[in-house]
Amino acid sequence: MWLRLILIGILIYLIVRMIGRYLSGGKNNDKDNINDAGISAKQNFFAGTYVCNNVLYGLLRYISKNDLDIKAGFIHVPLLDSQDPEGMELEKMIDAVEIAIKTSLNTL
Repeated sequence: MWLRLILIGILIYLIVRMIGRYLSGGKNNDKDNINDAGISAKQNFFAGTYVCNNVLYGLLRYISKNDLDIKAGFIHVPLLDSQDPEGMELEKMIDAVEIAIKTSLNTL
């Protein structure tokens, strides 16, 4: 369970970083780096409904309730291309998430 919370925390932290850079007009953000790698990505400030919102806001509540000094982010990935004709290949998703993590770590 703790590993899940840590991984979810990392993902939520990343989206918070992306939003901050986007709102500040910062260059070299995650979306731009992912697009530069030839992978389609867009900025989205909606965590989705039901499961995604529950994960995002549940983790933020947990961090706040336990007075943890950590940041959190969330990366919402599309369906696989095997699940939806407009989906994305798994390898591209993995590459995109790796780019987002590297970009976020380089801007800490």
